[in-house]
Amino acid sequence: GKDTKQEKVDFKREVILLGIVAVSLLLFISNFGVGGKIGGALSSFLFGMFGLVAYAFPILLMLGSFFAISNKGNMVAIIKLVSVVVFSIFLCMFLCLILYGEKPLGPIETYKISSSAKNGGGFMGGLLTYIFVPAFGLIGSYIINFIIFKPFFQYF
Repeated sequence: GKDTKQEKVDFKREVILLGIVAVSLLLFISNFGVGGKIGGALSSFLFGMFGLVAYAFPILLMLGSFFAISNKGNMVAIIKLVSVVVFSIFLCMFLCLILYGEKPLGPIETYKISSSAKNGGGFMGGLLTYIFVPAFGLIGSYIINFIIFKPFFQYF
């Protein structure tokens, strides 16, 4: 029989979701050292970019993708998705504030350290810390960080 337009859309959506699941699982196992050479390179890149948040990245990628696809066109859902991304990036900054305090390293340096040591806040945290600490000081940077975090903890 003939495929309807909706069946083609559903099939395409299913293929995309399965691809996202596969990539997320590869990234997840790679973070624990069992993804082979390519997985190892991907894991090093993720840790370099996000530090410890790299452990959560594959889960956030998968859940965020499912959420985005199932709420396509919903403005509230888009705002929630963007806010989770912002929270994650500021979590990277928080990790760098704890580790490097008043002497923030540049983003390239934090990338290298986080990539090899699998810790810290990576490039993203290093970049924000490098911008915020000179501009607002260490205490001001923590305050800004907690202001960003507040909406996520108001329910706890």
